[in-house]
Amino acid sequence: MIKPIRAIIYILRNNVLTDDGKIVPVIKRNYPLDKTPCINIDDSASVVTVNKRIYNRKNNDGEYREYYRVHRRTRLNIHLWCDNEQQREDLSNQIENLFNMAYLDNYHYCIHYNKETSECENLHRACPSITNEKHLYKSSKDKCPQPVEYGYENIFTHYDLIKREWDLQTPFSNDNTNTKPPTLHNIFRLDCEYYDYTEIGGINSKDLKYYG
Repeated sequence: MIKPIRAIIYILRNNVLTDDGKIVPVIKRNYPLDKTPCINIDDSASVVTVNKRIYNRKNNDGEYREYYRVHRRTRLNIHLWCDNEQQREDLSNQIENLFNMAYLDNYHYCIHYNKETSECENLHRACPSITNEKHLYKSSKDKCPQPVEYGYENIFTHYDLIKREWDLQTPFSNDNTNTKPPTLHNIFRLDCEYYDYTEIGGINSKDLKYYG
């Protein structure tokens, strides 16, 4: 699974809800579930290699090693399938809002934020972004007040995504009118670029978790 898809799943899974609080399934495949609403991520587009360079990078032991850094580009389609217009509008707004939160470094999308306990796994206590501690610093709303000291890491860094090339386009509709009632279908296109790393003489970074 390529890194942008991992990031999309991290952003959306368990976070998109119907008006009665049910989780909307998020799956990686090129066709939807039999039940709606649901979201599927289509990776049928080709991945283009932009360039390949030698790059110094820390490994898991904190030591610098030489890597081949491969710059890749792709386009992904995120499909939203709905039962009615109100649901389509509500869920589309949620998807756009969640992507904006991730892009703006909201604490929910720090790799070290535990969504179940609301704790920072680096600090082993409540995330400072949701406690009174955030008022002690000149931090923006919903952001880590001390990102360097507390080890804040967003999904763009974690998945080696090139943030300035992350472009989620306005969704367009592609409804299936052959069903009764019609199945409402929105498509979000995401243009993105990212890096893959292979240690020279080592293994591909897809199989490792890097924190440097």
